[in-house]
Amino acid sequence: MRKEILEELRSIVGNGNLCGDTSELYLYSMDVSVRFRKMPDVVVRPESTEQVAAIVGLANRYKIPVTPRGAGSGVAGGAVPIKGGIVVDLTRMDKILEIHPSDLSAVIQAGVVHARLNEELEKYGLFFPPDPGSNKMCTLGGVVAVSGSGMHAVKYGGTKDYVLGLTAVLPTGEVPKTGGKTLKKAAGYDLTHLFIGSEGTLGIITEIILKVLPLPEAKAVVSAAFKKLEDAAGTVSAVFRERLLPAAIELLDNCAIKAVNKYQLSLRLPEADAILLFEVDGSEDEVRKQAETISALCRRNGAFEVKWSDDPKERSMLWEGRSVVGAATSRLIEDYAHVYEGEDITVPISKVADAVKGIREISARYGLPIVTFGHIGDGNLHPAILINKKKPKHWKLLETVTAQIHELAFSLGGTTTGEHGIGLLRADYMEKENTPTGLQLMRKIKRVIDPNQIMNPGKLKLEE
Repeated sequence: MRKEILEELRSIVGNGNLCGDTSELYLYSMDVSVRFRKMPDVVVRPESTEQVAAIVGLANRYKIPVTPRGAGSGVAGGAVPIKGGIVVDLTRMDKILEIHPSDLSAVIQAGVVHARLNEELEKYGLFFPPDPGSNKMCTLGGVVAVSGSGMHAVKYGGTKDYVLGLTAVLPTGEVPKTGGKTLKKAAGYDLTHLFIGSEGTLGIITEIILKVLPLPEAKAVVSAAFKKLEDAAGTVSAVFRERLLPAAIELLDNCAIKAVNKYQLSLRLPEADAILLFEVDGSEDEVRKQAETISALCRRNGAFEVKWSDDPKERSMLWEGRSVVGAATSRLIEDYAHVYEGEDITVPISKVADAVKGIREISARYGLPIVTFGHIGDGNLHPAILINKKKPKHWKLLETVTAQIHELAFSLGGTTTGEHGIGLLRADYMEKENTPTGLQLMRKIKRVIDPNQIMNPGKLKLEE
């Protein structure tokens, strides 16, 4: 990158907030995904919307690629600067600007870490329901950009249901403010939702107005172990038929159970084909009644071990198996050469058992272990494929296995991603996900907003 451009960027963000050393740039060359890596030419760390606008305006003038980045906790290559250029690191923009308990709203900068927001909201008896598994590190700008969700989506919905408005910097450097602080607004095109799930391809989100909710009075967790996966899946449908809507319903398959028990010996999860975890919330009486009803339904549908508790400590212990499954997956095979690639398919709830069985067949066919867990309450599964990173054959097999899992999801009426986004990993499926006409419409929108194609290029297959 030319020296005069670097000096102009330095004048915008200050000397200590521009980095071009190879060692630093390397840290920005990847996200959590194991597949994609490309170093940027320079990284800048702005602290205000005005600075972001100046950076993007400069990049547009010189037609330099721009990649927005939060914590880098994405798993689809969305924050990887595949075309080089400028990475805009938003983690300095981490202020919680306003909390309005009476209006059920909060205004934050994009670099606020998810867990920190909920820590602050708790002081007011409030919470932000969407809860990605990376909530202790992910930034809310990134969560909005990929339209993330998490375990509580079955009852509370995803991030898109809680964004009331936002401030974004367009590729031209212009700064529209969309939506507002009211819980309802019907004034023309919904520009707020245009940016949700856009993964930085239309502009950079710098501030967000969020809807928040009162914290429930009480919670309980039910854990149920099943000898047959089909019985576990049938139990979820039985719970819904009983007119119950748990806050979360999570699944661990037999491979996930083995991984957790190997990782954390003290847990001693029962040997089962599947374990279901239900979280219920509400008043103390409601919670107790729901937990008892769900426990009875689990036993009636074939569960051989059922536990539940509304005590915070015991609740946490019941939930711990699900909490550690991601870390446990990488330890299923005890050597540091093994890594895993996490998938994100979503299928109709009635097809979850078929999806898990199909994943098991794929695993057996190619000899790669696959740990399957996820949000069975909304059909969102996370098959984690283990490979030996030192074996070139395994990298090729990973591509084949991933493609077959995606095609399995389509065959069951599902999608390749429920909450992780498209990025680079699933870009080849954009036409199948959205139809040729839908993808062309997205490309037209991209061309109007970003005529020089500088914003997060290479993602979502938006370049023709």
